[in-house]
Amino acid sequence: MKIAVTGASGFLGSRIADRLQAEGNEVLRLTHAAADIADIVALRKALTGFGTQAVVHSAAIADIGECEKNRDKAERVNITGTRNVARVTAEADAALVFVSSDQVYDYRSGKILDESVEPSPLNYYGYTKTEGEKETAKLFRHYIARIAWQYDYRNGGSGLWGLAECAVRGQAVLKYAVNGRRSVNYVEDTVDVIAAMVKETLPYGVYNVASPNDMTEEETYRLALYKAGADESTIKRALIEKSSEPFDLRAVPANLMRAGYVMPDVAEGLTRCASDKANGR
Repeated sequence: MKIAVTGASGFLGSRIADRLQAEGNEVLRLTHAAADIADIVALRKALTGFGTQAVVHSAAIADIGECEKNRDKAERVNITGTRNVARVTAEADAALVFVSSDQVYDYRSGKILDESVEPSPLNYYGYTKTEGEKETAKLFRHYIARIAWQYDYRNGGSGLWGLAECAVRGQAVLKYAVNGRRSVNYVEDTVDVIAAMVKETLPYGVYNVASPNDMTEEETYRLALYKAGADESTIKRALIEKSSEPFDLRAVPANLMRAGYVMPDVAEGLTRCASDKANGR
């Protein structure tokens, strides 16, 4: 297949592009230097002649704080950029996989957050992703992947795993909310789902791409520290309770389950990450 990946130099986009290329696909890596997605003319030019069969749109301003501080930039990239990607994908008669976020949900609502729950974001980043979903849904061949917080061990560690490794070295602490629960994803588990979407082996539509998690935030962080090599004294030092309103940011992957796809839970993801690191994968 011929697949274009936006945000191909980013944390998730680079891993998606690497996987798709390793599977034998021809991948067009659309970085910001190659094409500004907010400029539809430049975007069309970058795709001209490639023969795109699918587009994975992962380019975004993904930092919640940055989106709040610079809403104009967030709108330009996350909303206008996604609108342009959707239009150019439709012109190419290709399938579109849009990387959205669990931040589209109101995680203080007390609701079970499956895909039947309407977006009601609590921050501007979540708002921009909600608007991007609307643009994506205009295409018949589309997937919306609402991903959870990602982590990886590579390049010094990132996300929860990176924080846990810093804590093991005495360079960080992990602050948990007593009444908090959330999903976190090993990035390779996320890439597995995106790759299946690109192959169009799943029904089109909206999917929560989030590892199931029965643990509290404290238990989740404790397990991450343990998997990253922390002993009990380090875990005790590194875990710090913070005051917070109760929240539950566990996006239930109900549509994946209906499609027969089993998303690894958080404990399985952390175990896979530790194993991949130990084996140099």
